Amino acid sequence: MRSARLGRRDLVAVALLTCALVLGSFCSSAIAEERSTLGKDKLTGTASGVAIHPTFGSLPFTDTTDGQSDGVNAKGGGTITFDFSQLGLGVVELQYRYTCLTAIGNVSIHRFVVSQSSNEVVAPVGTPGLSSVVDGKNTGSPDTDQALFPAPPPAPGVAPCSLDDRQTLLNNPSTTIAFTVTAGNWTVHDGLPGSP
Repeated sequence: MRSARLGRRDLVAVALLTCALVLGSFCSSAIAEERSTLGKDKLTGTASGVAIHPTFGSLPFTDTTDGQSDGVNAKGGGTITFDFSQLGLGVVELQYRYTCLTAIGNVSIHRFVVSQSSNEVVAPVGTPGLSSVVDGKNTGSPDTDQALFPAPPPAPGVAPCSLDDRQTLLNNPSTTIAFTVTAGNWTVHDGLPGSP
């Protein structure tokens, strides 16, 4: 008789443990799904306008980008074209991939590397860049971008794609390419709850 009671207790314990594991697994899946949609910093859109290059002057451009980051890993990239016709080079097209991307409010800071180039003299494959888009949607201003290309690595002690990394752009206006959007737009999404 006694062994039968222990068996029932064991069965009840196993049943309770099984319920706890199933519930725990369900909760873990729900939490993982929630984390996969929250916390993503993003930069997306198609924009065209004029880039003021410190060496080549005014260059019409078109950029299509789709990138995101969870704060650790960045994925995505885009395609940008520059019209060098005034210099006899025609349209130069670059494809790039993000190595890091951060969004803070309406500002995106990102590092990228050229993965394909239609003119390796102007932009060799493997060239790194640093860029910062300001999404003007909520300010009533046009979207803008600044880029260093090629870009130096972050200064010692400076995290890539941080506000301090962005200072590299702001502190080097004579070597920075300035972009102004006249058609289309870039959208910056800050992954923090309550941000745009």
